[in-house]
Amino acid sequence: MDDPQAPKPTVSYGAMGPNHHSHRRIIINGLVVLLIIAACVAGFFYYHNHKSKPTPPKAGSTATNNAIPTGAYAENYTADKLVEQKFNPAPGQGVSFELPNVILATGLKHSNWASYYNYVTDPKSKVQLTGALVYVFSNAYGSSNPKPDSTALAKDLANSSSDTYKAQTTKVQSFLTSFFPTNDISILSAQAGSSNTTLIYNYDAPLKAATISGTPTVKLPNYQGKFVYIYGNNASYYFIIKSIDYNLQNNASTWQKVIDSIKVDQ
Repeated sequence: MDDPQAPKPTVSYGAMGPNHHSHRRIIINGLVVLLIIAACVAGFFYYHNHKSKPTPPKAGSTATNNAIPTGAYAENYTADKLVEQKFNPAPGQGVSFELPNVILATGLKHSNWASYYNYVTDPKSKVQLTGALVYVFSNAYGSSNPKPDSTALAKDLANSSSDTYKAQTTKVQSFLTSFFPTNDISILSAQAGSSNTTLIYNYDAPLKAATISGTPTVKLPNYQGKFVYIYGNNASYYFIIKSIDYNLQNNASTWQKVIDSIKVDQ
């Protein structure tokens, strides 16, 4: 559930230098694009979770580098069974990464994003839920998504008190709220990624419904996730993970390997 102590990001518009003004305009322009994308994706997300549910793939084998899976919908996303995936919307704007072999592409075609999933089943109630969702976005730089100065941006993103950092966090929260309309989103924390223009956000995403429709005694688990924001040379990229909270936590080693495998500008 939402952590009442989790800080809510705010945007400060105090005194700023020229670079801060430029970065804030970039953030605002980017937010408009993100909200348009999110509105389109929200429809897909609702349909995908409530209408069409294909036969789930088999669970992975037991791994030794993760905690022992626990919970009604426990899944072990095996770190030694990662499979390379590629998404190439345009030359030089592709993304390659690795996912556990039980997480499959949805097969839906989109111009600038791709999605992957698996389902898990409670052996007692036989209720089937989404175990993990992964979304990859590639957003070409242009008038609506201008390329920032990487040196100045890296400096701002490294400072959690900067207006650019705060605006960036607000933008991520707004996007996730629109992207997952059936969840209550809160940003839990953020840290720098492997490059100085990458931020990794940890977020809480409890479902607004307490129980599953038609089965009032079956409670829904909590969801959490990671939002990896990357400013590349040719585009900006979002790598979004959402999973049942204990599957995210118990498979922390695997998810870190997934994040470490991301390569952009392919």
